[in-house]
Amino acid sequence: VNISQSKEQPKRNEIAVVDIKLGTRLNGHGGVVHGGIISLLLDTALGFAYHICLYEDKENIAVTANLKIDFRAPFREGSEAVVRVYLDRIEGR
Repeated sequence: VNISQSKEQPKRNEIAVVDIKLGTRLNGHGGVVHGGIISLLLDTALGFAYHICLYEDKENIAVTANLKIDFRAPFREGSEAVVRVYLDRIEGR
């Protein structure tokens, strides 16, 4: 949740959009897509966004060091979703 003191919302720069429709062969429990598959899709969307942002910089690569996801609800088989990745800022180490 992004809470701001100002009523103005910061400009959101959409970097990547991934449309997802999953079938019935990626389930963990009956009728529910396995959480590892969902995590993989989110991580891949972020990887695409990183690649787009730093496409010209061939020397920098990124790998996922940690990925923690708190699922809010089951993702049912046959469901569709859209993952949108926004860039707020670029920081160095």
